Amino acid sequence: MGIKKLSSNIARGLSHTRELTKNLLKTQKSEIDISGDILIETRGLCTDYDGLPIHRDLNFCVKRGEIFGILGGSGSGKSTLLRSMLYLKKPSGGEINIFSQNIWNLEPNKRNLILDRCGVMFQFGALFSSMSVLDNVGVPLSQKGYFP
Repeated sequence: MGIKKLSSNIARGLSHTRELTKNLLKTQKSEIDISGDILIETRGLCTDYDGLPIHRDLNFCVKRGEIFGILGGSGSGKSTLLRSMLYLKKPSGGEINIFSQNIWNLEPNKRNLILDRCGVMFQFGALFSSMSVLDNVGVPLSQKGYFP
C-alpha cells in the first residue's frame, strides 16, 4: 500500500472516529455530572497490603482549577493512592469520589464513563519502545474503539 493511500485511510478512519466519539459523548454527557467544584475527594481512605497499613483515614479534595501534588518518600503510598483512585487497588476502607461519585460503589458502565475522563502521565514518558509515536497514540483507540 502506498503512503498516500495509507495517509488517506488514516485520515478517513480518524474522521469517522471523531464522528463516532461526538455521538457517543452526546449520549454520555447526561449520565455524569461534572459541573461541581470538587473533582476528586477521599474520605477516611484506608489501604493496606497483606494487613500492613499504607493509608489510615486519608482525607483530601481536589477542586476545579487547583494544582495538586502528591509528595512522599519511597514506599510512602503515593503509587498505592493513585492505583486506588484509578480502580486498580481496592481500598480496605473509606471512599474515593470522582465527580461526586464513589467509584468503588458504581456499576461498571458508569464507573467506566468516569474513568474514561481520567489519565495518568508517567514520570519517564512510558511509551511502548517497540512502537512508533503514532502507534503509541493509537493505543487508547484500539483498546476503547474511540477517544473519550
